[in-house]
Amino acid sequence: MILNPRTGTAETPPNVVGNVYFSPASFVAQSPGMLGNSGRNFFHGPGINNFDFALFKGTRVTESKMLELRFEFFNLFNHTQFNPVEQVNGVIGDANAPNFGAVLGALSSRVIQLGAKFSF
Repeated sequence: MILNPRTGTAETPPNVVGNVYFSPASFVAQSPGMLGNSGRNFFHGPGINNFDFALFKGTRVTESKMLELRFEFFNLFNHTQFNPVEQVNGVIGDANAPNFGAVLGALSSRVIQLGAKFSF
């Protein structure tokens, strides 16, 4: 059983590894020389929901010296960012692939970076 992230229902598509982004059963390979009925570039992969945030404070130690402290947050709310279609380890967009329509990877999760800079 595989959980479909679009509908939240469990499905059992044949020969698919990972979570399904769309139902591969909706697509059929056309005979050679025949055109399909879907338009060009009709498919859009998972959206991006990313918020970065930074806090920094600069403090003068003396007249010519300054200390800056930085706190940076990348993907602040830790929202899952799936890899785009046709990318290595992303949603497989090749209809001839055995795991067509499967979500196989995601980008990194929340990253927190701390830094200090002393200027003189």
